[in-house]
Amino acid sequence: MSLFKFKNAKSINDFNRDIQTILDDKIWFSGIESLNEPFEKVYSTKSFDEYDGTEEIVTNFFIPLREHINEYFEKVGILSLCGRNTNLVMWSHYADNHKGYCIEYNLNLDEMNSLNFETEDEVFLFEVEYDNSPIDFLSLPSNFQFYLRRKNKLWEYENEFRFISSKQRLHNIPKNSIKAIYLGANVNNIVNNTFLNLCKEKNIKLYQTYLSNNSYELKFKKIF
Repeated sequence: MSLFKFKNAKSINDFNRDIQTILDDKIWFSGIESLNEPFEKVYSTKSFDEYDGTEEIVTNFFIPLREHINEYFEKVGILSLCGRNTNLVMWSHYADNHKGYCIEYNLNLDEMNSLNFETEDEVFLFEVEYDNSPIDFLSLPSNFQFYLRRKNKLWEYENEFRFISSKQRLHNIPKNSIKAIYLGANVNNIVNNTFLNLCKEKNIKLYQTYLSNNSYELKFKKIF
């Protein structure tokens, strides 16, 4: 399954770093604090607040569980990808109004976990679900990752898929995981030439994005 990462090229240092990660067959899993959704760490405590059981259960189970969840949130790494490279809003918000680019990944989860086995860092993949209420604290999912699979319906346009790791860091990805790179309609010559050279070196397909004259759609022209 192809999934897409939209990137800007505003900072030369960040751009050079991103180019190097592509060359090294790596990808960055961000910490939760760097994400733009303020409710990322929020889960519903309604059932906890309304619980009328014994104080012993609250003290010995509920409170420690909540502490463990919050500790997990401090360390977790998240890779957010989109299901479509034609998403107009994603190009605007995350690729600097087409001055950036979009990377097409085809990531094999089993191979990723095999490559990162020595770090004891298992990676999970979820399609984000969108709802007007956060997951309840006492729904007791089998893994803490499930607390991060729901977002407010306002974000539904992102069509997000998440790779979730227990650590925020660079992760190894299988070679040839990048299928193509799509240059925004407004990229400058530096970005264009950098990716042309990179794609030739890595044998990655390169496309130029342009706007359709007849509809509100994006078109792609292969340039390598």
